[in-house]
Amino acid sequence: MSPASAVAPAGTVRHGWTGEPAIRVALHLPATPDAPRRPADDGPEEARPASPTTAVVVCPPLGQDHVVAYRTLRLLSEELSARGVASVRFDPSGTGDSAPDDSPDAPVTSALTAAALLRDAGWARVVFVGLTSGALIAAEAARRLPGAGLVVWDAPASGRAWVRRQRALATMSMGADRTVGDRESLVGIDLAPGVADRLAAMTIGSDGDGPVLAVTRPGAPVPPGLAPGAAHVDPPGTAELLDGTSMAARIPGGVVEVVADWARDAFLGAAGAPSGPDGLDVPDVPASTEAPGASDVDRLTAPVHLDDHLLVRHPDGDVVDRVTTLGPDRLFAVESVPAGAGPRLPVVVLHNGASEHRVGAADYQVDLARQLARDGVRVVRFDRRGTGESGPVSADELDLMFSQEWIDDQAAVVKAVRAGAAGAGDDLAVVGMCSGAWLAARSASEAPRLVIEISPNDYRRKPAAPGAYVDAAREVEDVSAARHWARDRFNRWAPPWLRLKLARRGPAGDVGAHLGPVVQAGSRSVLVMSPLDGELFDQLGGPDAVEQLGGGVEVVRVPEGDHSLFAPRMRATVAEIVRARVAEAFGTAGPGAR
Repeated sequence: MSPASAVAPAGTVRHGWTGEPAIRVALHLPATPDAPRRPADDGPEEARPASPTTAVVVCPPLGQDHVVAYRTLRLLSEELSARGVASVRFDPSGTGDSAPDDSPDAPVTSALTAAALLRDAGWARVVFVGLTSGALIAAEAARRLPGAGLVVWDAPASGRAWVRRQRALATMSMGADRTVGDRESLVGIDLAPGVADRLAAMTIGSDGDGPVLAVTRPGAPVPPGLAPGAAHVDPPGTAELLDGTSMAARIPGGVVEVVADWARDAFLGAAGAPSGPDGLDVPDVPASTEAPGASDVDRLTAPVHLDDHLLVRHPDGDVVDRVTTLGPDRLFAVESVPAGAGPRLPVVVLHNGASEHRVGAADYQVDLARQLARDGVRVVRFDRRGTGESGPVSADELDLMFSQEWIDDQAAVVKAVRAGAAGAGDDLAVVGMCSGAWLAARSASEAPRLVIEISPNDYRRKPAAPGAYVDAAREVEDVSAARHWARDRFNRWAPPWLRLKLARRGPAGDVGAHLGPVVQAGSRSVLVMSPLDGELFDQLGGPDAVEQLGGGVEVVRVPEGDHSLFAPRMRATVAEIVRARVAEAFGTAGPGAR
């Protein structure tokens, strides 16, 4: 097995929150402080250890690129751990699982908070690694931390160029009406006032004090702002990660290996490492019990201060977020509950779409979970196997979309939440979006009181084999011109009865067979659709199926919605619908109650 396809040996990973405003971090500690280099396919293992004072801050991209690259960046941290290098992955404040924050400088101060966590624990030298827009953040953070190393991976030409391109993509995908109140929506992220201007002012550059690596696509130039001595590599693989849909993305194991090797060796032979954060523009971090300069062995065992929960304050009621693991496969989850609530609460399980992790488009699931918790509900959003933090990660992993494994994950999570003090009886709702909608409809055996499907577009009954759905999706993306021509003619000239018959036989399935088991189990079923999803629903005989199933199904059509929930008004509408139906089912507060 080549290094690119291997699973990196696991070290210790700790999850929690740090800083103010708090960022959610994954702190990767190496299995051993002097792990050797991984063996090459055709050569002996090299014995050179990692620099004993070096650690890495992984700066994620903003928006949908972070969703697409989440598993890739997790693999990078695991590869670093296998090389004896500690690292931190994080959600910038105001995004993901982190605390709300409207500061225009939040992405950069969050990177510095992550660096301060490492330095407080004894790692004197820091390398910032940034992918796409994360490279802008990494470069800015490295400027503020003298001597820091820097890796810019597929960096944009400038912050201005990145903002301009994202605005164009957002307008194409959701229309020109992308601003609600004082927030602008790009693809996969909402920006507080001033954030776009702050990002546009950023450049890719370095102060020349620390080692620098530019990772580009094959044949692409080094960003012009980097110091003349910057190293440059252009391995293939980045396009396959970022240039398609999240379903078709491939983890570029070879690029990950190159970055991990360089970061491990970046400071080898360097002298005069700074001993602490004095005088640096770094946010305060609560002190740990060990002093800077601790030995590597001490770092693996000494406590590092991470909060195990996040208190999210709000005028309508405070919410507590907490990381947990559920089921025999220890699926990573974040639960949200009202602050000070008792143990007996209705439970809502949220499923994200595609093979994406728990946050949802533009953090839709995070926002919805906190709103529902303020309404008086316990909310669990989790990473199914092969997504986010759940299950092993490798460059050649098989995607599990529409698989039996995901059905089993859902059953395990429901069993786990019902085994606790909360979630007994039928006080359960399952809410899913896209592939998560399909999964929610597989919950008949769990007998939830309420099932809500958002943007349903697949009604198959038979689960897909691991990897099968994504392989088919990649074939569609790579379809030949001849197949495009034939498909267009068929859709144009084939009679409706024939198209409907073939559609019901195809992988999209049959609406009646999809909805029947949930309704027969006594669950109320609600389908929330954009116009595109509604067209498919009608083609597959949805209206007839709903009529035959009686009053157990409600169909809500959002006239100007988008399937992916990138449009801010679609997200707001969906959140209001979900909160209202949950309030009806369980007697909780719901929208308009405060």
